[in-house]
Amino acid sequence: MKARFIQLSICILCLVICLPAQAKKKGGGKGATVSNVDVSQNKVILSIKDLPGKKAPAEEVIYTVSPGAKIMVDDSPATLSQVHTGQKVINYTEGDEKVLVELDVEN
Repeated sequence: MKARFIQLSICILCLVICLPAQAKKKGGGKGATVSNVDVSQNKVILSIKDLPGKKAPAEEVIYTVSPGAKIMVDDSPATLSQVHTGQKVINYTEGDEKVLVELDVEN
């Protein structure tokens, strides 16, 4: 019984340690551009040309930008209002599905 409890404790500990690391999904930025920004709704639309497993034309994906998201424009800290249509996406990271926690763009 004691050994079973130890095994279960180790499994739970592994899950607690591993899940937060897996929650973030790097999106890269290869071939992505900003299609639209809605500051009032905290939304951004990215036109992504190189989605994993797809070799189709660019796909527009709508993301909600997390309130505490790290936003960079030309390697400087920025706010969502400083992100504009047509900017090249260097990198982006999803926290939850379709929720950005990081966005790095350049003019």
